[in-house]
Amino acid sequence: MNTRIMRTLALLFLMGMVGACAGPQFKAEVVRFHTAQIDATNGRTITIKPARKELETLEFGAIAEMLGAELEKHGFSPAGDQPPEIIAELDYINSPAAAAPKDQGTISIGGGSFGRRGGIGGGVSFPVGDDEPETVFRRRLELVLIDAASGNRIWEGRALSTGRVDDKTRIIPLLARALLQDFPGPSGRTTQVTLNPDPGS
Repeated sequence: MNTRIMRTLALLFLMGMVGACAGPQFKAEVVRFHTAQIDATNGRTITIKPARKELETLEFGAIAEMLGAELEKHGFSPAGDQPPEIIAELDYINSPAAAAPKDQGTISIGGGSFGRRGGIGGGVSFPVGDDEPETVFRRRLELVLIDAASGNRIWEGRALSTGRVDDKTRIIPLLARALLQDFPGPSGRTTQVTLNPDPGS
């Protein structure tokens, strides 16, 4: 096989790898519970409050705004300064779960196989990663919808995911999308939800 053909095959291989890495999926485990009252929430006004005092921060305001945008897609309207018909209690946490090793080594493309720490044969080689471990985060979002008039819970849900991104402003909207997908969702059943977000989530 001449050099030109080898280089062409190497280029095609690299392009295929790049394509395979594009558009990573965001996966979350979701569970929801609700009563029959949830069917009458379309068009009702809602306000979002922190479930814990520790969440009373400026960051919470930004995250609540993102969640509110998702809730509007499912028929809720922001209460604004008026008394809400539905109270949404929001809780979230993003904490380190473990340290995972990065991929490391060299991929070589040429007359032989390829693997970690070097390939066999001539061709194109490039380093992949390094030896530093990466932290894996456990991300959780919990939401409870309460009928303001009666004080009864009419819907509650939780979304869990793990990943290497700890930026709440990127992760919480994805968890909210997963949690509210097909709202109100099946009651009492754990489901796996897959989204196609921007790269890096």
